[in-house]
Amino acid sequence: MIQLVFLRGVMPSGKNRVPMKQLQELLQENGYPNARTYLHTGNIILTSEKNPNELAKHIYQLILTNIGPDLGVLVRTPEAVQQILINNPFQQPEDELKRVFFSMLSHSPTKEAVQVVQEKIKETTERLIVSGDTAYMYIPGSAARSKLSNITLEKSWKLVATTRNFNTLSKVLAIAETFK
Repeated sequence: MIQLVFLRGVMPSGKNRVPMKQLQELLQENGYPNARTYLHTGNIILTSEKNPNELAKHIYQLILTNIGPDLGVLVRTPEAVQQILINNPFQQPEDELKRVFFSMLSHSPTKEAVQVVQEKIKETTERLIVSGDTAYMYIPGSAARSKLSNITLEKSWKLVATTRNFNTLSKVLAIAETFK
């Protein structure tokens, strides 16, 4: 089964540095012979019969033991990522697709927890819609200065979140298509 793995917090340098070539080789040597990475931000495409939680735990442990960083690992099927893109609520003519961000969550936050984050952005032009284990964010300004950061979501909702843009998710899906 094709699975898409997304790492939380991978950085090009520093404590969360994960060289993608090293990661790809590590995965290939540990049961995922066709594993491929995309970009340097922790996007992995592979096949595995493990359930998503088991796969996430295995990859988490491989990275922690062999490379070092303690990173969140989220797994989705290509079909689930396709649905994330299809269900994008920010598809009005005035919505710029490059300003839409998709946060995959380790679990669904409560309505009350979502309201806490909604309060933080009510004086801004940022918008947030949560559907199940996905947060859709429209950030018209700088994402780096946004109140809708992974840290905000994780602390407010007590979960792991990792965010990608439309282009990255689309490219990961395109790579997954080559596995069929």
